[in-house]
This record gives sequence, structure tokens and C-alpha cells, in this order.
Amino acid sequence: MEPGKNNGDTGCGTVEPGKNNGNTGRGTVEPGKNNGDIGHMNLKPIIFKCIIALVAVLAAVDGRATVTFNGPVWYDYRDTGFDVRGKGTMQNPIAISTAEELAQVAWLVNEEGESFENKILILADDIDLEKTVGGTRVQWVPIGFKNPFRGQFYGADTRDGQSRERHHVRGMVIHVHMTSATDVRDFGLFGRCCGQIGYVDVEGYINVVSDGYPMWYKGTAYAGLLCGRMEGDIAYVSVEGNVTIGCSDASNAGGICGYLVIGEVAHSTAKAMLRSTCGAIGMGGISGSMGVEGDFPNAIIDCAADVDLTCTENKVSFTGGVVGYAQHHAVIAGCSATGKMYGYVGQRAGGIAGMALYDSRTVGCVSTVTMCDIPSAQC
Repeated sequence: MEPGKNNGDTGCGTVEPGKNNGNTGRGTVEPGKNNGDIGHMNLKPIIFKCIIALVAVLAAVDGRATVTFNGPVWYDYRDTGFDVRGKGTMQNPIAISTAEELAQVAWLVNEEGESFENKILILADDIDLEKTVGGTRVQWVPIGFKNPFRGQFYGADTRDGQSRERHHVRGMVIHVHMTSATDVRDFGLFGRCCGQIGYVDVEGYINVVSDGYPMWYKGTAYAGLLCGRMEGDIAYVSVEGNVTIGCSDASNAGGICGYLVIGEVAHSTAKAMLRSTCGAIGMGGISGSMGVEGDFPNAIIDCAADVDLTCTENKVSFTGGVVGYAQHHAVIAGCSATGKMYGYVGQRAGGIAGMALYDSRTVGCVSTVTMCDIPSAQC
């Protein structure tokens, strides 16, 4: 990724995320052992097709609002006077200096449909999203929560003569309840991104729950500290924080992104504590899942993850030091992972990938992740 350049058309909107039909394989987790790069299982594609069909039926009968933020939101404190008109080039980028300006960008994308396509946005300073009102933390509404972001976002200044110092976004908090199986939502600093993100550090906390609702009435969440769903490229970023999901079994959680649909994550790091209380389909240090049906480029290259992963439900799940679930020619190359995973014997876990199928592969990766069995407390 090169700031200010067209780094390729991601084809955002041309694929159908979630069509990750199963394949065959084998393998289980043994506590205390490095279980290798890839774990496999026998899983019939018909299972996923039935789940997708069930969600489609529910979608036809449920149209209610489904996401509630647990507290005041940054929308209420946005800088409505922040002017983005006539800007967005490499030498005249949209320069964001405050949390209030960043919140205005989120508002413009989500509520006014401004995609920022072919526009460059940069951070001109560090951003602090830690704000408390009445004893409650102000919640971040992701950029691309309702409509996809299609621009180029960089934490470093792209202008000539400026330093390339990476800026930080700190104190992000997202705590929401999802109450419908018909809903698929994306959570992170960015929600759904169909552009490029680079040269930025993000620290935060995400908790997506569906308390009090049966499994078939819980929404699907893609959650990552940088972005929920990525259909583009990420490079030279770092993230640190916690992600917890308690939604449907089709949800995904990752350190950097929840679901890398198409595109590439390169030269990036994650230090993340990930928790699933629902048997997420994918949970990984860099991305929960990656790949989509069709001939689309998809790769994680030269990335490192320090993970603390726990799947508290004894259900089918895929957890990996780098990616939980990889499919359709996905490539994981030159990556490393360390830390611990906690789960149940029989769940699909791997030091690099929990499951890789349809010609997906790992190349030159190293893992020192330790597998720990929850019932026996053995590692």
C-alpha cells in the first residue's frame, strides 16, 4: 500500500460475505501441545446452507431496529463545522485533528451516505476517544456502520515535507446489544471498509452481546479493533485491546478485523484478548475469518499476533493465532503468533489457522501458541 495511490479496486459490493460453505478435514486440539498451523474437521456444506436459509427466512419476518449502544455516542459530540468539501487529494487531504472531527466523518459516512471514494483522509494528531458523561463512557459508532467507507485513511501525513509519524487512536469503546437474527453488523474503528487503511495505531474495547435472547434470535457480528469487515487493503497498522462477541454462531472476531472478505493485511501487528460466548465461526489474532467464494485476492502477509483467545461455549468454532477460518485460496505468509488459546477438546484450533480449506495455505509461518483445555485447566 502506498499513500495517495490507487491501490487497486477492491470490488466492494460484488461479493456475498457469509457464503463460507464447509469442507472436509480432520483434527482436534491437544492441550499443552503446539497443534500446528492448521486444524481441520469433518463438516458438511449442507449445515452452512441450512443456517443461511434459516437466517433468510427470519429476515423476511423481522424488520425491527436491532442494535442498541450502551450509553451516549460520539455522534452527539461531533464537530458539525468540520468542512471536508474540496479536499481529499494527496497534497490537500482531509486532515483530522480531534475526536470531534473524526466523529463528524463517521456521521457523514453513516447518516449522509458520503463514502469518501477516491478521497484521502489523514490524522494530523493523536485522537483520544476516552470521554465520560454522567459516569458512562461515550460509545464510538464505527465509520461505515450503516454505509461502507470507500476512501483512503492514513494515520500519517501524506503531504510533502511532513513527517510520516504514525498517529494513535486511543480509548475507543463499543458496547452494544444485538437483538435480531436478521442483522449483520460490523464493529471497530471502521465498520465496513471498501478502501485502504494504513499507518495507524488503534487501542480499544469492543463488546457485542445478545443477552436474554435464544441463539436463533441473535444477530451476526464481525468485530475487530480496526474494522469489522474489510474489502480492501490494510498495511502498517497496530492494534491493542479486547474484543468480546456473544451473538450468533456465524459471528467473527479478530484483533485487526473481524472478517477479511477480500484484500490484504500486511506488515501489521495485534495484541488482543478475544472472547466468544457463542461459538464464533472464526476467531483469530489478525482476522476472525478470511476469504469468500470466487477468484478474489486474499492474503495476510508479514503480520504478528500476541493472543489470548477463549471460546467459552463447547460448540463448533475455529480459532487460530493469525486467523480462525480461511477459505478459497487464502494465503497466510511470513506470519507469527504467540500467546494462549482456551477452549474445549474437539474444537478446531491451530497455532496459525484454525481451519484452512479450498486451496488456502500457510507459507513460512511460526507459532508458539499454547492450547489450553477449559474443563481440565490443562495447558
